[in-house]
Amino acid sequence: MKVDYFAFTDVGLKRNINQDSYAVECNPQAGLYLFAVADGMGGHSHGERASRTIITKLIEWSKEMPLQKDADAPAVAEALKMTILRANREIREGSAENEICGSTLVVLCAWKEAYIVISIGDSRIYRYGGSGFTQITRDDVWEMQQSVMEKYTPEEILRHPEYGKLVSAVGVFPDPPISYNIDVLDKKMNFLLCSDGIYKYCEESDVKRCVSPYSLESGENRLRRIKKKVFANGAGDNVTAILVTFKP
Repeated sequence: MKVDYFAFTDVGLKRNINQDSYAVECNPQAGLYLFAVADGMGGHSHGERASRTIITKLIEWSKEMPLQKDADAPAVAEALKMTILRANREIREGSAENEICGSTLVVLCAWKEAYIVISIGDSRIYRYGGSGFTQITRDDVWEMQQSVMEKYTPEEILRHPEYGKLVSAVGVFPDPPISYNIDVLDKKMNFLLCSDGIYKYCEESDVKRCVSPYSLESGENRLRRIKKKVFANGAGDNVTAILVTFKP
């Protein structure tokens, strides 16, 4: 299996600090490929510290994983979960009382013949493979909660002051719930990991075109094109994306 990736991060046009961080760690001999995007919470204290702490912990973990060659995918997923919880504790311990310091996070980890997805917050992972194009993460925002959808009409939700508010992030709660999904890795499957600064400033059709495994355009050019579209639309937030392509 061949794995290619292309990534970028940028402060955007309206922020002074880039609070996004990302990780790309590939070890073909061990069968481990780790990709992650962490988006420090804009408007809160030291969001860049939170995202950097998470990414540092994940990179450290990835360098230890090759020693555990017999691990199956659920064991790897649990190890990732514990690593994120350690980062969560470190962020909280380094924060002043009443200080909110947090980050969203998406993780894609390919391990042998499987891939693991973890999502906390509203960064996203899109997948395009034999079954088509889809967003494979769920945004942890107020309007996506079951209780909200049962209580309010779609029109009321759109007008509600809580619309878009994060309900989960790393570093904000003592022990945030962390779930993961495991699936079989198709040998011709592409993924796009991105912060909300990407998908809020372009159309879903732009994302679909970028992640398509059937495009004749290089992955680097596709990622460059989506960045150009985001900047043309104002790039009002930090922007980070990783395009990962798996080929036979």
